[in-house]
Amino acid sequence: ISVCPSDDPVWLQGSPNYGTWSGDGVIGNFFYPELVDEGAAYPLTYSYDNGICIWEDVKLVTVKNSPVLSFTNDTLQVCVFDQGTAQTTLDLNEYGYNPNGGVWTSSVDSINMLISGHTLDLGLLPTGQYEALPLTYAYTGGSGCISTHDVLLHINKMNADSINVL
Repeated sequence: ISVCPSDDPVWLQGSPNYGTWSGDGVIGNFFYPELVDEGAAYPLTYSYDNGICIWEDVKLVTVKNSPVLSFTNDTLQVCVFDQGTAQTTLDLNEYGYNPNGGVWTSSVDSINMLISGHTLDLGLLPTGQYEALPLTYAYTGGSGCISTHDVLLHINKMNADSINVL
């Protein structure tokens, strides 16, 4: 079987019942991909002992490579004003991540609704400063494995009418 490093633990089954599993990444009857190096194959041994004879069989588990993500900055800052005096959308592609083509989301539902593709609609945010809005970039590589990277977005928004020249 093939798994990604971020996959949930894999339940290992053997027959007859009551045997034991061993090998790198094995705890009990589960294989934990996050405990081993990616891009390698691991032989997992199932042993059954009936008190007279011992039987063994091997299952090979391959942990595929995850895509490597790189970011220029983990904290993003943007200033926006009401009434069209500055940008009202934020192109998240401009913040130096690689590779592109992934999906942006937020764990904050009200922010997640403002994301379309790689654009965040800042014009729909209420006035005020938002501290550390969590954004997640997820990219699926050629192996089918997904890598994610979390960034924090600080949005400073104010009403343009509150700026006066004296």
